[in-house]
Amino acid sequence: MYVRSLCILLAVFLSGQFSQLPPAFGEVAGRRFVALPLEGGKVFISWRYKQSDGPEARYQIKRAEAPGGPYTSVAFLDNNSGTNFIDSTTSAGKTYYYYVTTPTGISETVQITASRTGSDCIVIPTRTDSSFQKLTVGDLDGDGRYEFIIRQPDGNKDPYYYRIDVNGGTVPEDGKVKGQICRQEPNPFKVEAYRLDGTLLWRRQLGPGVERGIWYAPMVVWDLDGDGRSEVILKDVEGNAINTLPDDGREWLVVIGPDGRDRTRQVWPDWLAAAIPGNEFSTYNLANRNMLGIACLDGQRPSVIVQRGTYSYCRTTAFSGADLTVLWDTGWRTLDPVKLAQRFEGEPFGRGAHGLGVADFDSDGRDEVLVGSTCVDDNGGILWGSLSQDQPDICIVGDIRPDLPGVETFLGLERYEYREDRPGLILADCAGRVVWSITGSAHVHDVGWGGLVSGRTEGWVLSAVENQKPRAWIVQADGRELFRDLAAWDQPYGLPLFWDGRLIRSLAADGKIIDWDTRKVLATYEGEPVCIADVLGDWREELITRDGNSIRVYTTILPTAVRRPSLMDDRQYALAVARSAAGYYIQPTESPAWWGRE
Repeated sequence: MYVRSLCILLAVFLSGQFSQLPPAFGEVAGRRFVALPLEGGKVFISWRYKQSDGPEARYQIKRAEAPGGPYTSVAFLDNNSGTNFIDSTTSAGKTYYYYVTTPTGISETVQITASRTGSDCIVIPTRTDSSFQKLTVGDLDGDGRYEFIIRQPDGNKDPYYYRIDVNGGTVPEDGKVKGQICRQEPNPFKVEAYRLDGTLLWRRQLGPGVERGIWYAPMVVWDLDGDGRSEVILKDVEGNAINTLPDDGREWLVVIGPDGRDRTRQVWPDWLAAAIPGNEFSTYNLANRNMLGIACLDGQRPSVIVQRGTYSYCRTTAFSGADLTVLWDTGWRTLDPVKLAQRFEGEPFGRGAHGLGVADFDSDGRDEVLVGSTCVDDNGGILWGSLSQDQPDICIVGDIRPDLPGVETFLGLERYEYREDRPGLILADCAGRVVWSITGSAHVHDVGWGGLVSGRTEGWVLSAVENQKPRAWIVQADGRELFRDLAAWDQPYGLPLFWDGRLIRSLAADGKIIDWDTRKVLATYEGEPVCIADVLGDWREELITRDGNSIRVYTTILPTAVRRPSLMDDRQYALAVARSAAGYYIQPTESPAWWGRE
């Protein structure tokens, strides 16, 4: 019944017939119209379908050879067509201008020069002399197009190691010296915002007290005040770095306006409040994993979620709106040394992940926050917890099992010893009940993915990689293992994304985007993936990579007749994209509503 219902659902979508999605928080502005050159002088164009267009929407494509026209009609697309088109009446070397007439108006105009070679990549040079570490996207200027916000330079310093004081000695190349804390970062992080055409909108340098590590400077992007322009929300330090002297430096939650100027700030929760006397090093390490997220806790208005601590020490705080009013605070869940030694068994907190999850777990229209093995309700209480005795390195939330109500959670668990008696992988339902688990692991690390990538398996395929042994799990959504050995499977790593026009994701891995079933190469890419998001054209996703001092945006040039709303119109998906620069990178996933399910 599970397989049959999934096949019927895909057949309905592939035929172009679908019901309107319930509005999540309003449509994203703009059509994100994009044009790319194809081989032989052809041009591929793509734009966003809006739900306000209606299911019977028709589109007319107009083209000119000069900015002011005259424009002539190139094509008329009815409701059996997708929102993309290949113009084969163009010539290499010529420049063309396109716009699309839609049921709700005229799109923006795009310019493209046809070529003989073609390209599926837009390159954005950055104004840096090195690569960047993290990237996320948001519409900063309200023009309906996304900007790209980076944090640079690259590199990571983990809280597990204190860094030597730069005023009192030389910093070793790996920075791994225990016992001292860095008071001044010699080359602080910088945050930069770029338009798609390469325009640098602004640059802001973080304080020298922010150590250059993933956990010290989380960043999210969201429109907090509802004016159509996104703000950048991040953690900064005024003065010296975090240390045992609280007056040496103060940590802040900062809201940066679209113009790059600070608008609002609130004090970031202090880690010293959780310190166990005589155990400051452990406290520093465990409590200095800082994360950020956005959640619509009332179902409509955004709140900023601050999470401090992953192992043993956890505190979650919700700030409402652009003025950062404290909505609720769980307070420190600090464990005494005895419980710490016992791996905090029986406690709801202390098993945080390396990134937050946000979804409507209880289907009440309001978001909950997933802190590893604990689900924090929209009011700050505990919806459910204690999924595992261990801390999840992999934490993916999505409609993994369409036969179950709501969303499910896939966890890959970290520990420091091999255990046959404790789960290494867990799938839990929306109420926090374990659906299945797989034992026999030591440390499932941060490499994992999940998605509907195959027409041959029942639902999603899930992947996780063991850190301490040459082992990888490829598992079906029902818990059946497909592979359990790295030697038997050459694609345990990767990121799923909608690419070829089917409602089945492809897989980006090792410089190639492939069909998971056939291994057919659909496209190639350069650089290291840093973000997947639906930022250009129709409903399919873009792969964004870092390549030296360039942002590379790869977008599909394959036509499809499938017409779907933008993934960014889905609240769960858009909130996941907003967290792309906070903690470990976790792929975005859409809610059941995007598929027409509850």
